[in-house]
Amino acid sequence: MDNLAEELINTSISFVDDSNTLAHLARTSKKLHRIVEPHLYNSVSTNNRRKDDLSQTRMFKLLRTLRRNPQLIPYVKKLAVEITGSWGRRVLRNPLAKDKCDLHDLLQACCKSSRLEQLYFDAEQ
Repeated sequence: MDNLAEELINTSISFVDDSNTLAHLARTSKKLHRIVEPHLYNSVSTNNRRKDDLSQTRMFKLLRTLRRNPQLIPYVKKLAVEITGSWGRRVLRNPLAKDKCDLHDLLQACCKSSRLEQLYFDAEQ
C-alpha cells in the first residue's frame, strides 16, 4: 500500500460511499487516515428520528467532532440535519441550551465554507 501513488488511492476511495467502510479504512494507517478524511466528511447527515438515546448521542458526537476539529468543516460539501420531537423543540426554543449553540455554530460554519454545495435542514415543531 505504501508504494501506491496517493492520487490512485484517492481515486479508488472516491468510489466508496459507505461511511462505515471509510471510517474503518481511515483507522488502518496514518497515511490512509489523511487521504480518507476528506471523503469521510464530504457528505454529513444527522438526525434524531429514531426516538432513542443512541440517535441523539450520535448527533452530539458528530457536532462535538466538528466543533473540536474545525479543520474538518471545509471538507463538508453536503450537510443534512433533521431534528424532531420534544428534544428538537427544546434545542430550537431555548437560546441558552448548549446543544443549540453547537448546532447553530455548526450550521453557521458550514454555510460560511466555500465548499458547501448542499444544505438541508428540517426541524419539526
